[in-house]
Amino acid sequence: MKQFNKITIKHALILAAFILWFFPIRLDLSPNQSQTLSSASKKIIKQIDTKVIISVFISSDIPPRLIPLKNDVKDLVNEYRGISGRKIKVEFLDPKKDAKSKKKAQTAGIPELQFQQVEKDKYALSGAYFGIEVESGGKKQVLPQATTIASLEYDLTSSIYKLTQKDAGKIAFIGVDAKVDPRADDVYSIRSTLSKQTDIAYPNMNEVGAPDLIRNNINTLIFFGNTAKVSDRTKETIENYLLAGKSIIFMIDGVDIGEKLSSTGARHGLFDLLSKYGITLHKDLVVSTVSDVANFSTNATSFFAPYPLWVKTTNFNKKDPLFATIGSLVFPWASSTEGGEVLVQSQDSSWIQKDTFFLAPNEIPIPKKSEQEAQTLIVEKQFTNGTKIMVIPTSRFVREQFITKNSNNVNFLINVINEYALGGALSGIRTRELVVHPLKQLSDSGRDGIKYAAVLSLPTLFAFYGIWRLIKVRK
Repeated sequence: MKQFNKITIKHALILAAFILWFFPIRLDLSPNQSQTLSSASKKIIKQIDTKVIISVFISSDIPPRLIPLKNDVKDLVNEYRGISGRKIKVEFLDPKKDAKSKKKAQTAGIPELQFQQVEKDKYALSGAYFGIEVESGGKKQVLPQATTIASLEYDLTSSIYKLTQKDAGKIAFIGVDAKVDPRADDVYSIRSTLSKQTDIAYPNMNEVGAPDLIRNNINTLIFFGNTAKVSDRTKETIENYLLAGKSIIFMIDGVDIGEKLSSTGARHGLFDLLSKYGITLHKDLVVSTVSDVANFSTNATSFFAPYPLWVKTTNFNKKDPLFATIGSLVFPWASSTEGGEVLVQSQDSSWIQKDTFFLAPNEIPIPKKSEQEAQTLIVEKQFTNGTKIMVIPTSRFVREQFITKNSNNVNFLINVINEYALGGALSGIRTRELVVHPLKQLSDSGRDGIKYAAVLSLPTLFAFYGIWRLIKVRK
């Protein structure tokens, strides 16, 4: 009977191993299941109706510290393949060992990256490939450097979406040029991310054919404000566009701030247009004790400290898809708004400066707590014809100079554009990250106690063992 049980258990284990080899089970025990594809990615993958090839170029001789990253990337792309039902083919290529793979990597524009590592007690440079190419229907999207696991799911899914969708929702940037050099591009972060998802147009709003071109070909306008006055022709084009049931996102100021912290009334001239649609952009500045760090120099004094006019807030509905993965938002020199649905407010410890503005960090007066309250920042108005208008009351919201490590401004704007232009197809894709659980900080006496306990524990254990053996022998 025992022999039968042993044989049965052995065969059951072999059968289980055989089944799991062909049908593997993957359990994600990470917080919020951050290592599993999000529902947005799964939905896009399941809707694919054409063949997609994901080519992963990774050298076999990568530095040891990148091996965990290599395994994470392999797990991720294999998950894409598993969910697609054979519509996605994944191939792993080593350009260091195969000449054809190297030529394919070079053709795709995937470079050989340089990594520094210690070899034989010396620093040495080693070259390795770590990029991805996504191909479908003769079109290609390339991720030259796939070493950032946090954004890799978003990059892969958006690439697949752009290649497989017949109408990926075209958008237009107003107020910025189609610059190519990233060093001269003050909206590089938002531009580079959106270009992976859809085509971006840069129409000249003053051209005769602009109204028809925009109304017929553009799903969403993104208006980047500046200190220039908006022409009457541009205003008319915007109004005709909105009447056609399209959407627009305004990032404009209520007050213009000069380089030397001077202030003047905003000259864009869009106040009346917004008012016509039930939105008021006030000519004031929101101030808050909850703020982000700014670096200023005034005369002989330099400041690097929280700046109350760079308002930082978490006062928004985190369950709203627009705020998926959003921790906080920062508003440099923002004005208050009203009208429509309130999406974002400042924290309760906020107030308004109006008419007279105190902009120098050491000159800002702080009112009594009883005079402080949350101020409305981002508002949205929706209309029965499908038109959506969102007002973000600062032109610097996603400008490179004002993007800080404490804000998620770019991610928020991407979520909004996904919702407006793409129907929310890419909203809610989580970031993959390494979760570190640090050891609890101990006092000096606590560390000494652990050290001495570790030193004395083994001799003490042997001493007790010797005493026990001695007593046993004497008995």
